[in-house]
Amino acid sequence: MHSPHNDGNVTLRDIAHLYHISFIAIRAMLAVRLIGTATVAGCALGASELAAVVVTLIGSKGVPRADGWATVIPLIYLLPLLMNPVGEANHIASVAVMLFAIVQITLRIRMGLCLSVSTPFYRRLITGWPFSEVRHPLYGIEMAMVSAFVIAHTSAWNGTVALVTITGLYVSARIEEQFLRWQTRHSETLTYAEYSKKVRRRFIPKVW
Repeated sequence: MHSPHNDGNVTLRDIAHLYHISFIAIRAMLAVRLIGTATVAGCALGASELAAVVVTLIGSKGVPRADGWATVIPLIYLLPLLMNPVGEANHIASVAVMLFAIVQITLRIRMGLCLSVSTPFYRRLITGWPFSEVRHPLYGIEMAMVSAFVIAHTSAWNGTVALVTITGLYVSARIEEQFLRWQTRHSETLTYAEYSKKVRRRFIPKVW
């Protein structure tokens, strides 16, 4: 009798797992590249993304398996790492990037897990702070951080990357919400539809 785990066949799930390992490795390398620029904004953005990699690995006790559309969405997180800290820096905006990065790192550590749709942790409804204020706090901070980066190091390339990143995060948020609506539709406590009525803003408290 042959074990299904030893028959040498490569499944789509195995390919997705390999893809996710590659994604995490590339994200870490790009983060280190930004830190190596020795600019305030570059170091802050790179440190934030590197912290996300570390917290993801620790929180999921290894490389989390991705499945379905969850294998595509993480690509959005690579986009900010393609930005370049070129030209003379706007110091106020650079400090803003640093502050947003500190807040994002703190939130990730406080929650204990990277809120990626590819991890089992995300597949339940979370309503505690800061989710009691906005439905996608980390996305909101990421949007603010890349926007501040563009001001700190203005260029057509950085502006394009930021625009694509913000658009991608918005689309990702909509997809995740559809998933959570389905996931919690029979919940005996709180469904996502009920939660979204209580917390009406997605990214910025009382604004958006």
